[in-house]
Amino acid sequence: MFENVTFTFYKEELKGVAIGDEETFDRYARDNKIYVKTLILDGIITQDVKSVDIDTAVCFMAEVDYLTAKEQGREKGEENDVQIASESIGSYSYTVDNSQKAKSIEQNYKSADSQKAKYLRLYCNLRTGLL
Repeated sequence: MFENVTFTFYKEELKGVAIGDEETFDRYARDNKIYVKTLILDGIITQDVKSVDIDTAVCFMAEVDYLTAKEQGREKGEENDVQIASESIGSYSYTVDNSQKAKSIEQNYKSADSQKAKYLRLYCNLRTGLL
């Protein structure tokens, strides 16, 4: 399992262009391998799925994570320029972040999750939990 989750497979077979180096690819692929392995062990992804299909889904999920991190400025070590407002009343403190960047980050997480789920549905046989 995960024999094809390599930078070479991503670049040559899948024609991936977003991630530019092997170290970065491995960093993003590692978390997705663990996630997919958990889905397999829990029986959500059935055993009849070809290994190459699972590997393809993991590669594309790593790409989604990379693009999300790059869009949020986390990939190059950039600082998030977020404005936070806080209010204190006695011992109670409340902090809220209403900036546009924070809203964009929240939308990107939701969008990334739905994109990753799309690749799992495309390449893997997912059980819905319904008989």
